Amino acid sequence: MTSNPLGQAFKWQLMKLALFIIVLFVSCHMNTANKQIITRDIHDLVEADNIHTIDTTIHLCEIVKSNFNGENLTDSLAKKTLYTYFGNKGYYNSENLPDIDKLTETEAIKPCISFIEIIKTELNNNKKDDAIILYDFAPPLASGHCWLPHKAIILDTEKGYQITNVDFIPDNFVIDSVLNTNRDVTIYGYEYDCIQHKISKSIRARIK
Repeated sequence: MTSNPLGQAFKWQLMKLALFIIVLFVSCHMNTANKQIITRDIHDLVEADNIHTIDTTIHLCEIVKSNFNGENLTDSLAKKTLYTYFGNKGYYNSENLPDIDKLTETEAIKPCISFIEIIKTELNNNKKDDAIILYDFAPPLASGHCWLPHKAIILDTEKGYQITNVDFIPDNFVIDSVLNTNRDVTIYGYEYDCIQHKISKSIRARIK
């Protein structure tokens, strides 16, 4: 039985057409996927570009060089100094808070101090560390994500470590990092809108 050349040619053309359709489909699918990725990447970049950066300078007060030669700054020393400073102003701290059930109405709304951490830096150009100290400043029964850490400066002085420049930046300023180069201190961070759950602006603040 002899084969039909026309039939074979027709089958070959059908095979080529089917192969072309498959290639075209895969190509269209890949192009579509690539466009989705590019769109998402561009969208992310646009959102990032919409966050403005504020470049500012913060002038601190009471920053004087000292000849202090005592214990260098540690978390425990920073906590003790912080609690002493606010204790002298009549505030409780997380280590001397009375029984919650026994708090009076006035005591229940009075801010309580809770040490969080220190970010070491150098501010008065001597051998001892200084730092930005972060702490909670909120009523004992407070809860919620909008209670953001307060900040102050802890500095070595002739009389030892002291708290200065309380709330030198707003509590909704979140610190990412502190860079100390050639005696210039720069804080990098952002302003956080806790109600909207988003970053409203980036901030670069030089400390003088």
